[in-house]
Amino acid sequence: MQTLKALYESVEKQFFDTLTKKLSSLFLLVLVSALLYWVALNIRADIMLQLHGTSLDATALGQIQGRLDVLSNAILLSTLFTLVMVSFMVWYFRHLIVRPVMFMTRALEEVASGEGDLSRDLPLLTHDEIRVLASTCNRFLAKQREVISSIQGLTVQIAVESARSLKNISDSSDSATDQARFAREVMDQSNMAVGSIEDVSQQTQGISSTTAQNLSMARDSYAELLEVTGNISQISSSLNEFGTLVSGLNERSSSIKSIVGLIQQISSQTNLLALNAAIEAARAGESGRGFAVVADEVRTLAQNVSKATDDISRNIDAMLQEVSSTHEQTIQISHSARETQLVVERASGHFESMIGDFESTNDKLADIATHIQQFATTNTGINERVTRIYSDSQAIDQRMQHSATATRDLSGVAEQVQALLGRFVLGHGELDAAITRASQCRD
Repeated sequence: MQTLKALYESVEKQFFDTLTKKLSSLFLLVLVSALLYWVALNIRADIMLQLHGTSLDATALGQIQGRLDVLSNAILLSTLFTLVMVSFMVWYFRHLIVRPVMFMTRALEEVASGEGDLSRDLPLLTHDEIRVLASTCNRFLAKQREVISSIQGLTVQIAVESARSLKNISDSSDSATDQARFAREVMDQSNMAVGSIEDVSQQTQGISSTTAQNLSMARDSYAELLEVTGNISQISSSLNEFGTLVSGLNERSSSIKSIVGLIQQISSQTNLLALNAAIEAARAGESGRGFAVVADEVRTLAQNVSKATDDISRNIDAMLQEVSSTHEQTIQISHSARETQLVVERASGHFESMIGDFESTNDKLADIATHIQQFATTNTGINERVTRIYSDSQAIDQRMQHSATATRDLSGVAEQVQALLGRFVLGHGELDAAITRASQCRD
């Protein structure tokens, strides 16, 4: 079976590769009829030759020959009729089949080659299966026109969207570049801020340390002022006792008139010493030491008084005046001592307030140092995030560049597809009309 099929395909390929050749194969019937006519003529000639050798009369021979001629003529007419019918059938079938097929072939060749004109439909020349085939091909061409038109619209839309995307990507890339630059600037400023914060933190810690030292010194000074206040209180008590003694001396002056002169000298020196003691006390320094000097001098005077006891009686009148003056000076010294005590107490209060301020300042500086440290930690975290933003911005910019390249490639592919589809003439649509006008202007 395969051998017969291969033989048939070989014969068809070699001798009947067109419909016209296949239809022309019907002339084999004419050839068969002609062969039959030739055989009939030969048989007639043999019969007539054999009949002439017999004893038949001329009338019988004429009848037989006439009958043979009728048969030969019938075969000839049949051959001629077959020739005419075969010729008509070849022409008719060629007109009915080959001509529409050739029209369809030429139309499809025009579509397949040249500018790809899809605007023309295949002609509907018959009312049979070929017409159905042509109609089907026309529907296929219409579908192709619709698909190509849709693809053209899509490629135009892709090109437009690619251009928009490229514009958006370019803007996004510029924004990403600006963001990276801003992030870089923020990162640099943040690094500078970190250094400044560290300097401020160190300076704050130094100020806090100095404030702590000043606070310690202020506390020591406050303790010394309290001690001075106590010493001044003791001096005031001593002065009060001394005033009491002077008052007693004044009361007993009537019995010691003999030592008035000596008491005058003692009173004069005591006055000077009291002034020195007042000056020392006013300096708010080591007042106790000055008062000790006064006490030493008073003790010396006491010794002099002891030595001059014999002369007291002669100087009692002068002593009374000096005792009175000493009493007044003692009152003044006591008053000055009280004022000095008040001044020292006020200074102590000021020192106490200053110590409180130092303590509050020290606490605030400690809080500031803590907050600065927290801010430094936070700023370090911000710096890390800004660094990450900078890295992400660079990565985004690179991706934007890749996206821009891909979008340009997509736009190029869309243009290539549009160029390929533009070779097809659809016969409808604004884009096809624009392409046709452009081609006419080009030509």
